Amino acid sequence: MDLGANVHCDETILFDFAVLGSVYAEVVGHMPKPKLGVLNIGSEETKGNETLVHLNKILMANKDVLPYEYLGFVEANDISAGRVQVVVTDGFTGNIVLKTVEGTAKLIKRVIVENFKKSVLAIIGAFFLVHVFKRLKHKIDPRSYAGATFLGLRGFAVKTHGNSDALAFANSIRYASDLTHANLNGLIEERARALADVRAQIKNEE
Repeated sequence: MDLGANVHCDETILFDFAVLGSVYAEVVGHMPKPKLGVLNIGSEETKGNETLVHLNKILMANKDVLPYEYLGFVEANDISAGRVQVVVTDGFTGNIVLKTVEGTAKLIKRVIVENFKKSVLAIIGAFFLVHVFKRLKHKIDPRSYAGATFLGLRGFAVKTHGNSDALAFANSIRYASDLTHANLNGLIEERARALADVRAQIKNEE
């Protein structure tokens, strides 16, 4: 949160992202009280710009009333390590992280394929690991994921990647259909009302 829609974000927008992302993780990801962190260049409370430091201060002070487990600042390597389930950041940084992850996945695939072609023994070994590679491909293939979901709307919109193919579009349509059967927007409205006082603290101190 965000993957590229909002390049410039103040504290209140980032706070809203935390609400949206935590509800999404709970409803769609089936993660009760997900672990949430704010992406930064370090985990220390003094790191980052004034916007992030201010947001972290308010969230830390209200940890007991938040509907998610707030971890504070997290770094990019915490994402792949599985330490955090919801990462809050602006769209500029989030899009760079997304493209880096996708590029790394393609690199892994290319290196594996190239190395298997160099040895008969490697080809034989790959035959016995075909099911493992299928699971890995599904895990790192961006087409397996529907796309970026625009949360906070009075409906559902799924933004596919610029180079999406038929499989990616099919998954996006299936995903959008599934969202209509979940009470995602209703719960978002409920959580937003419940956390209005915390949001007001951020707004009043800006």
